[in-house]
Amino acid sequence: MNLIKILFFMMSLEAPYKASSPLAFADSIFSIKQYDDAITEYKRYVYQDRDSKLLDSVYLQIALSYRYLGELDNSNKYLGLSLANTVTQNKVSQIIIDKAINQIIREDYQSASNILLNVLESASDTETIIQASYYLLIVDVLSCNFTKAKQRILDDYQRNSPGNHVYKNHIEIIALLDSVANLKHKDVKKAKRLSSFIPGSGQIYCKDCLKGVNAFILNGGMVALVTISIINGHYVNAILCTYFLQLFYFGNRYRTEIICNNYNKALDQAIQKAILTELSKPYWFHHNFK
Repeated sequence: MNLIKILFFMMSLEAPYKASSPLAFADSIFSIKQYDDAITEYKRYVYQDRDSKLLDSVYLQIALSYRYLGELDNSNKYLGLSLANTVTQNKVSQIIIDKAINQIIREDYQSASNILLNVLESASDTETIIQASYYLLIVDVLSCNFTKAKQRILDDYQRNSPGNHVYKNHIEIIALLDSVANLKHKDVKKAKRLSSFIPGSGQIYCKDCLKGVNAFILNGGMVALVTISIINGHYVNAILCTYFLQLFYFGNRYRTEIICNNYNKALDQAIQKAILTELSKPYWFHHNFK
């Protein structure tokens, strides 16, 4: 989902250090999204000054550049190098969070969740706790675990005092999460049962009337051919038509399941997009990521 990448991009536009003159050019290229050229300049800096105290931050910038190019394996490689050259706990936590972000982009939500939970267990500074919690919320939303996402926000409000809440813009997000209960998901088993009794009815139940009518005509036509062939004594044709009828019939049930799952997925994605849009608003970044 492109919106996810936009969220992560907004988080990382500024270099995590005060640019010195050798890095100013690389940072300027990075800021205008010329990531291939930025990587070249950052690597040039690393080659020329291997003892620099900025190596962890430079490696991090290279990792981010590879992320935006979609090269997550290379991104993880340089996150590892950044981690190996980092001494402060805050930076360690930030790099580990970046590893979790890469897992989210890969849609490996379980791994991302495990990483973020480990960060929260060891985190002591507010900024790290906020960022890890923020991405855990994103993981819950992308996993369609809307109940857990809502509970995470409510727990924060019960646990922390006013002014110290992790999730600042909670009212709008909870309202969106509550709207999930009103979504009319289709029952996959019911759709398959309908298509078993009347081919095409399951597709119509899932709002795909065109494919439903098509399935009804195909299956109905094959039944008619089998019947006519038997009446006329064309038993070989009847057997052949029965074979194709069986293919159409079971294919109809299989496609009904796919159509039903896609219908439900579209409903969930609409809610996901609305919540991620809310989380991408400048309000969130101004209050939660300073």
